[in-house]
Amino acid sequence: MEEEKQEFYAKARKDLSAVGLTMVIGTVLFIGVQYLAALLYRLALGDADGNLNIVILVELIPTYLFAMPLTIFLMKKLPGVTIPRRRMSVLQFLGSVACVFGVMITCNIVGLLLTAGIGQLVGKPVQNQAVDLITGLNPMVSLVIVSIAAPVFEELIFRKMIVTRTLRYGEGVAIFLSGFMFGLFHGNLNQFMYAFGLGMFLAFLYIRTGDIRVTIGLHMIVNFTSSVLGSLVLKNLYTPEMLEAMENGNTSAMTGYMLGHMGAFLLALGYMVLEYGLALLGIILLIVFHKKFALRPMKQPIEKGKRLSVIFGNIGIPLFCGIWIVMIVLQLLGLR
Repeated sequence: MEEEKQEFYAKARKDLSAVGLTMVIGTVLFIGVQYLAALLYRLALGDADGNLNIVILVELIPTYLFAMPLTIFLMKKLPGVTIPRRRMSVLQFLGSVACVFGVMITCNIVGLLLTAGIGQLVGKPVQNQAVDLITGLNPMVSLVIVSIAAPVFEELIFRKMIVTRTLRYGEGVAIFLSGFMFGLFHGNLNQFMYAFGLGMFLAFLYIRTGDIRVTIGLHMIVNFTSSVLGSLVLKNLYTPEMLEAMENGNTSAMTGYMLGHMGAFLLALGYMVLEYGLALLGIILLIVFHKKFALRPMKQPIEKGKRLSVIFGNIGIPLFCGIWIVMIVLQLLGLR
């Protein structure tokens, strides 16, 4: 019996390592394609400054046309399970939308507190590259890249591929790896916490529904709300005049600006009420229906005391995590 267990754990480590190594290849492709495209663009442009929107398109179009599809192709070569599809009602989907916001905003608050604490330790605030990037993008570019392309490919990789390749070793293992690897993949601490929580919740929904369209739809809603709508609200509110008044600490100018642009502030208020209202509803639903989120036992799961040693006791998963942890640390130190 003990020998059979050891063989089972050895196979689990081998399978999980294969998933990790495939994602390492995907990481190399993802980063390599972006750097190569950016280099060629800079060489073609010379010393002139490139337009941010064009730079993003130049870097990410090859990523979504080549790097991510190749990663999916390689992941398909690994053995996986088939999750039976179950219909989700409209009411359940709407409830899931609220729950997604509840999970995301709760985890985001934790992440903000964490980055604020790290900022205090290093003596300077941690730069939120995601916010800087999104607010600088044209809304149409943000819509295509952030709200459509990213959710489709990220869900195919981190939910459909990773979950189905790890689910045989327990729902908890599959959900954790899907969320943890998804969070690290964002490459910065600001996004890690909410991407981790969001990824685990979407992985749970995918396991329960077997329908990747559900998680893609939810991911699209989240990204559209935060990127397209959020950036429009911020741009409308924080105009150059407002930012200048804030930098100079000119309270009278700020008050005058607010009174003269009441529509922008009401729009921002409505946006916050929408997001936080959905989040509050989602938290209530998660509490009320918490029993529905219980994990189901597998026929041959990894025992509780062995899970971490099996998940991280191989080459692939720690290597993938190590690469992205280094990227996050470099970002925290302002070196990337």
